[in-house]
Amino acid sequence: MPWRILPKSLTAWLTLKDEEFHEHVGDFEGAQKARARLHFQGEAKQLGHMEALIRNDIDLNFAIQREAALQTELETLSAKKKLPAIFEPADATTSEKIRSRIQTTEAELRTLNETIWRLTRRTHAVLRQFPEGPLLRALKANRASTRWHMAPLLKEDCVGRDGCCARMCGCCTKPRSAARLKKGHCTSACACCERARGFAVEREESWEPTRIAFADGLDGCTDYMQRLMLAYCFGLRGTRRYNIVECKH
Repeated sequence: MPWRILPKSLTAWLTLKDEEFHEHVGDFEGAQKARARLHFQGEAKQLGHMEALIRNDIDLNFAIQREAALQTELETLSAKKKLPAIFEPADATTSEKIRSRIQTTEAELRTLNETIWRLTRRTHAVLRQFPEGPLLRALKANRASTRWHMAPLLKEDCVGRDGCCARMCGCCTKPRSAARLKKGHCTSACACCERARGFAVEREESWEPTRIAFADGLDGCTDYMQRLMLAYCFGLRGTRRYNIVECKH
């Protein structure tokens, strides 16, 4: 073995032992820091996998939030349709518009149900693409918590985009509907945010945090993109110096 490899190998071995120790004593922060060092002190490949995981997660949040908004709209339309004539005079044109909107909404809900089904399964498909190693161990440990998405950077990002975390209304801390257990931060489909703004935001306006181009390799990544990866995959806060990280808890 060339001597040049020994220091790096020794460092990796010591960091692995550090990870095992913190895992054994139940120290999430210490174990995740060790995994981050192991991953980023190596070649730090698999950026494409991380990008796919982050994008898929936000696409899933968008679909679930859009579904929740449409379900509320459908309930309102159905209630209007059932109003007795004594409260609302019969109007054939208005009734037809309501029926048409109900049909359109129901059709979109059926499509969204299929989209959510596919995106949920894609999450598992993307996770299976990660090779065994510190990054996959970090992902599994992080997502074992139902509050993994409340990492400080992800909350700050939601606040900065004037999402529900900015108003502390609690939408990001609970499921968006009774039918979906997944929790997540606001997208442009969040009905609560739209009500607070008073107008809709098109998704093409890059409202979501990852409507950005991920570079191929750490050298081309911005500090923000790297911090985003740390938050999503490790539950940590940090900068380009991956040996300096803080835990979300």
